[in-house]
Amino acid sequence: MYKLNGRNVVSIQLAGVDSKDAPEFCDAYIESAKWENTGENLNEEDLELINDDGDLINELACEQLQCQADSLNDLMNGR
Repeated sequence: MYKLNGRNVVSIQLAGVDSKDAPEFCDAYIESAKWENTGENLNEEDLELINDDGDLINELACEQLQCQADSLNDLMNGR
């Protein structure tokens, strides 16, 4: 879970993830996210702060690609 200013951030949605960019994911960014305690969307300023965390972006992009690969593998194997 990611914290910003001591508050939990959830429902993080990435955009711009391209497997050709691995491992840098230079075009990936957080498009939207919500505060856990209120369910409200983060404003643009807060999103900019989170998007400055390159390690987080890379981690989330890798997770997203891994989930996509796992789903494709499951489909190919009839699961």
